[in-house]
Amino acid sequence: MAKILCIDSNPDFLEQIENLLKHEGYHVETALIGASGFNKFRSFSPDLVLLNLNLSDMKGLDLLDKLHAENAKVPVAVFTGYGCEDEVVVEAHSRGAAEFILKTVPTSTLSLRIKTMLRKYQAIRTKEKLATPSVMVIDDNVDLCNLIRFSLEKSGYNVYVISDSTKAME
Repeated sequence: MAKILCIDSNPDFLEQIENLLKHEGYHVETALIGASGFNKFRSFSPDLVLLNLNLSDMKGLDLLDKLHAENAKVPVAVFTGYGCEDEVVVEAHSRGAAEFILKTVPTSTLSLRIKTMLRKYQAIRTKEKLATPSVMVIDDNVDLCNLIRFSLEKSGYNVYVISDSTKAME
């Protein structure tokens, strides 16, 4: 089940989008302000972020920069309730937005665009994962395994931990 983080200062819209996405089987977290959204981004590790262009505590594009600095592999769809000039759309894309969506888009279209983004970025992640070297750590000391895993993952490895040597032989 894909995880989606929605960041918008309009609680009614957040409730509406959360209900729609949960009904479609997604695990959804929401945030009303950018600072809270950034913290949830770090703790929730979403597969996709829906980010409003206009937040009450910061500009959505500034938060987009922070999200990409934290993890550029997570796609962010920027949306707004207002029509936008082409320059804003171009700037959003140049700063890393995967999509630019108007809130007035029909829910069926929004649903399709979300599925398309998730499929596209899942394919990219799968391709990257296949190209990434893998390491298997086998030890009955779980704490040591987790320490080694953390270090190797920071270095870009896929790490598989097995604490039972008999299972490792399978």
